Amino acid sequence: MQAAQKQLDDATLSAPFSGVISSLNVSQFQTVSPQTAVATLQSNDTFEAIAHLPARALQNPDQIDVQRTEIILDIAPLNPITAVFKSIDPQADPASQTFEVRFSFDAPSDFLVLPGMTGEVQADLLYTGNAASNFNVQVPLAAVQSAAGQTFVWIVDTGSMTVSRRDITVTDAIGASLPVVEGLEAGDTIVGAGASYLHEGQQIRRYED
Repeated sequence: MQAAQKQLDDATLSAPFSGVISSLNVSQFQTVSPQTAVATLQSNDTFEAIAHLPARALQNPDQIDVQRTEIILDIAPLNPITAVFKSIDPQADPASQTFEVRFSFDAPSDFLVLPGMTGEVQADLLYTGNAASNFNVQVPLAAVQSAAGQTFVWIVDTGSMTVSRRDITVTDAIGASLPVVEGLEAGDTIVGAGASYLHEGQQIRRYED
């Protein structure tokens, strides 16, 4: 009886969490080896988001304090979802030379999240020590304009809500933002969208949901 019980225990798989089996990777009575993926289990409550970060973004990790992390899904760009860092692959992808980072988040109550959806991971980071000097102000790609070989952004006077051109120097980077080497300081307000339609002294207004 003990031997039969052990065989039954060895043939029984217990799910680590409640969810739905989305696919079976083996057939009935098939012999499987250790570490074989038998089934894909999807949670109804908790999800994972996968992002790929360049090595430069991971320098001096002990000097980077993550203030906020959110998932912005393409289907709901105005509904950010709070996320929590889960793990990072210690080995870079040989093709892209980026590191896979996983974040976990709970399913929102106001819209449906399904596996395979795409989006962005956004985070507010506080750099200290050497990391603070290595990482400059970063701006969205959509905010950066170019004319006659000079790169610039539109600075916003928050009092009059008018814009003026500010020449900047940027460096190459992977992702949706560009590090600014010269021309901007922390606290400057710039135009993040629609910058190509502006002119000197034009008055604008803030976008509100």
